[in-house]
Amino acid sequence: MKIKFIINPEAYRGKAKNKISQIERFIKESDFDYSIDLTQRPKHATDLAKKAADNGFETVVAVGGDGTTHEVVNGIVGSNISLGIIPIGAGNDFSNCLEIPKKDIKRSIEIIRTGKKKKIDLGKLDDEYFMGFAGTGFDTMIVDLSFKQRNLLKLLGKFFYIYGFYNVLIKFKPISFKIITRDSVIEKKAVTIVVGNSWLAGGGMKLVPDAKLDDGLFDVCIVEETSKFELFRVFPRVFSGTHITHPAVKIFRTDFLRIESDRKMSVQADGEILRSLPVNFELIPKALDVIVP
Repeated sequence: MKIKFIINPEAYRGKAKNKISQIERFIKESDFDYSIDLTQRPKHATDLAKKAADNGFETVVAVGGDGTTHEVVNGIVGSNISLGIIPIGAGNDFSNCLEIPKKDIKRSIEIIRTGKKKKIDLGKLDDEYFMGFAGTGFDTMIVDLSFKQRNLLKLLGKFFYIYGFYNVLIKFKPISFKIITRDSVIEKKAVTIVVGNSWLAGGGMKLVPDAKLDDGLFDVCIVEETSKFELFRVFPRVFSGTHITHPAVKIFRTDFLRIESDRKMSVQADGEILRSLPVNFELIPKALDVIVP
């Protein structure tokens, strides 16, 4: 099996570069037919993955966090290439959903060598694919804040989302959304909308706890307009998934939706800001082979 390893040295807030020699040693011990590329800029992993597809590689392994995996997926989707993952990022939500152990490099490489292939769905946001979740509204404002306060992000790590929640909450005003599905139109003021292909986000939050990677449907979570006190009170429940019982939280399933808003709102997918509303979300069933335990 011919394997391309794409390593993001800047993953885990730059700590991944200290693990490159260890990764290379474990790969050599596994007796793969392989080569390694290091990313040098944003979106570089997508370009490297596309080149690997053109050069006859059978598996491309994303070595980094969810952002690195997102880029690799966008480079190999539509081909017959399988995705492997060595999760050494900060959150690793997607690999956690696949039961690939985070930061256990030797075990992750063993899974690539002996694991099985699992077909999973992907989300498509206009012309970009995502593996885990996408969203707009309050959560995207927190992602925006993380890009503006990168030094603090490096310091706080996965706890930045908690800091960002309370920071954004102070000035937040509900947004008027229009949500169009195949059979309905919903217009309402809301705090945030999450479109989930998987169930984990933001370093362990179970935003859509019943989502599945292979059921052909998004789980969509809408947090309707409510008081800041209620948001403050309910927020900790996202880590257990029990927030979905709150009256302001609505969940539905669909394979397509379009979201519009009354003001400019960013849209994120897999923790990366991609574009602004309006956008279309489409579920692509069984779009990717992933190597899992």
